[in-house]
Amino acid sequence: MEVVASIVGALIAEAARHLCSRVYSTTRGCLARIVAVSCAKRAVEHIPGPKIMDLLNDDGVRRIGIWGMGGVGKTTLVRNLNNKLRNDPNNTFGLVIWSTVSKEIGDGSEKDESIQTLAIQLLQKLRKQDSFLLILDDVWKGIDLDALGVPQPEDTKGGMVAELEHIKPLAEAIVQECAGLPLAINIMATSMRGKQMVELWKDALNELQKSVPSNIEGVEDKVYRTLKWSYDSLQAEGLIDEDQSYEVMYNRGFALVENLKDCCLLEHGSRKDTTVKMHDVVRDVAIWIASSLEDECKSLVQSGIGLSKISEYKFTRSLKRISFMNNQISWLPDCGINCPEASALLLQGNTPLEKVPEGFLRGFPALKVLNLSGTRIQRLPLSLVHLGELRALLLRNCRLSRLQVLDCASTNIKELPEGMEQLSYLRELHLSRTKQLTTIQAGVLSGLSSLEVLDMRGGNYKWGMKGKAKHGQAEFEELANLGQLTGLYINVQSTKCPSLESIDWIKRLKSFKICVGLSICDVYEHGHFDERMMSFGHLDLSREFLGWWLTNASSLFLDSCRGLNLMLETLAISKVDCFASLKKLTIMHSATSFRPAGGCGSQYDLLPNLEELYLHDLTFLESISELVGHLGLRFSRLRVMEVTLCPSLKYLLAYGGFILSLDNLDEVSLSHCEDLGDLFLYSSGDTSISDPVVPNLRVIDLHGLPNLRTFCRQEESWPHLEHLQVSRCGLLKKLPLNRQSATTIKEIRGELEWWNQLEWDDDSTRLSLQPFFQAHLV
Repeated sequence: MEVVASIVGALIAEAARHLCSRVYSTTRGCLARIVAVSCAKRAVEHIPGPKIMDLLNDDGVRRIGIWGMGGVGKTTLVRNLNNKLRNDPNNTFGLVIWSTVSKEIGDGSEKDESIQTLAIQLLQKLRKQDSFLLILDDVWKGIDLDALGVPQPEDTKGGMVAELEHIKPLAEAIVQECAGLPLAINIMATSMRGKQMVELWKDALNELQKSVPSNIEGVEDKVYRTLKWSYDSLQAEGLIDEDQSYEVMYNRGFALVENLKDCCLLEHGSRKDTTVKMHDVVRDVAIWIASSLEDECKSLVQSGIGLSKISEYKFTRSLKRISFMNNQISWLPDCGINCPEASALLLQGNTPLEKVPEGFLRGFPALKVLNLSGTRIQRLPLSLVHLGELRALLLRNCRLSRLQVLDCASTNIKELPEGMEQLSYLRELHLSRTKQLTTIQAGVLSGLSSLEVLDMRGGNYKWGMKGKAKHGQAEFEELANLGQLTGLYINVQSTKCPSLESIDWIKRLKSFKICVGLSICDVYEHGHFDERMMSFGHLDLSREFLGWWLTNASSLFLDSCRGLNLMLETLAISKVDCFASLKKLTIMHSATSFRPAGGCGSQYDLLPNLEELYLHDLTFLESISELVGHLGLRFSRLRVMEVTLCPSLKYLLAYGGFILSLDNLDEVSLSHCEDLGDLFLYSSGDTSISDPVVPNLRVIDLHGLPNLRTFCRQEESWPHLEHLQVSRCGLLKKLPLNRQSATTIKEIRGELEWWNQLEWDDDSTRLSLQPFFQAHLV
């Protein structure tokens, strides 16, 4: 610490001055030079107001601090106070000492014993005075008066803040972090004196906990981090680690701003708790410092000077931060900018600005903060998606009320901003593949009255159900308020639906895809029936009734779901009408047995308009007739049937009963069903009937069916077959073709060995079809 040279000269002897000068070079944080009380008289420049004099005469006041930014008159005030007291015969102070404290800190360590002796002598002298006044001017850092030998009044109010209900637990935690070390506790107490904001105490505790030295075991991790925080807290700048939680970053930012206020670099704004401002002179100095740095952190600041446009020549490669806020800029350059290291671009407050050119933002690839608040821009440039480092896009009070399309697909957005509901003209909102989007506050999207398309496919956000939504989770029922909505693609948390009326609004949608649970249905989307899809993935559906969701769906996708057998039975029993709109059914990855427990589940066809059926990886499915039994299916409109990886499948369908003819079946694809022996199972009385089961089948593809023996009955032929492909079906000996088939068939593909061992009714049939055969390798 630094010491008082002329205090010693005035109180002890001229010889003591020499010792004090040594103390000055040895200790830190004290007074640099002293003007003795016996100096020449000066004319009184200004007599301080009665308030300070009243405080001096109040026995309860032991210290007075005059605090403020440079140049406001603090030195003049205390100089006038000194002059007044020297000329006041009624002055009650036995001794008045004036000292100007040096801002620079000396670096010395000589003769500690002399320093201690001097401090003892000074203390003894001052204690003989009934009262004394020590005036310290130009104080920049804390001063240890005890080390100087200056007696101090007892402080009984220091712990009042720490006893506040909301502060006490944090104060106790900080004391615990100090591990009982008096020095550390004193430093922390000094740093936190008078601070009643809980955010500042949380930040202090966090800084203590995370700053762990590693060189000395034991005491280091209990003491060094305390001293490190004390040192850091004296700084007027700091960094916020974006890998920390939001609360930690918020508290840290709060602490940094408060530190700048304590240093008089910032002042309270119009709203004391939420805004700050900077004195004009301080701002000018800050701009000068930021603009004059050569390579480290150079800034370009031209704010509030009435600019109407920006020249590309102002932008240089070395710029790190750029501000053109609060001008009248109406035009931005579209090219010629190269600021590869710029991290902040501030354009807020330029009300004439209506457009951001596509080429403008390409010149700022490292941009982290872009502020366009208070402008009239109506659309965001597509080049915005190329800003891979962007952390903050500020659009507050931006004239985006007529914005019609907002595409944030494949971004790292975490939360939709408040105020977004004011985009009353927004028609399309794309949030697909936003894996980090976790929060949509209630009412934000439901207020977009013109919204027509909401696309959230491939993301992780799930909509909640009424009464069950969590904090930060919007309710599915809110979407009913979007009267113009025609396209909806979202994930929903639960299969539970309060009532059919609550989702009646889905009828007006032209296209939707609602996924419940986990699903990979994006991979399997094809065809126009997927425009109105319901998807359920990785769920136990044994106790669920899906009728609510299927009423308006054209496609149902079931992936890796358990309890399908019970779900189908429940659907058949509970449904009072058919699902006429459902035209596509996909079931995959299930170990459920589909065999009805008590015979036919439904007496009428629940899916009368089904056109496409896809079954994949169903371990225990023995026949599609099992689904027929559950749902009363007739397949009267079925056009496409695809079955793959069903190892227990023995035949496709049983002929007779519900299924007499598949008149509209156009394409069949079967693969990797090792137990499949026949496509159709006929009763004993139906084997001689020649009318084909699939009279209009046009395409059939068979692969990996080692036990398949026949297509159909012996005398049956498929007159409209055009494309036939067979591979790894070694037992298949006869095709459902005759001589007339040569007029319709276009292609037969298979292994040459298989072709050569086929059985024909006559050679003319084989010769007529030979030209259409194309051999392929196994």
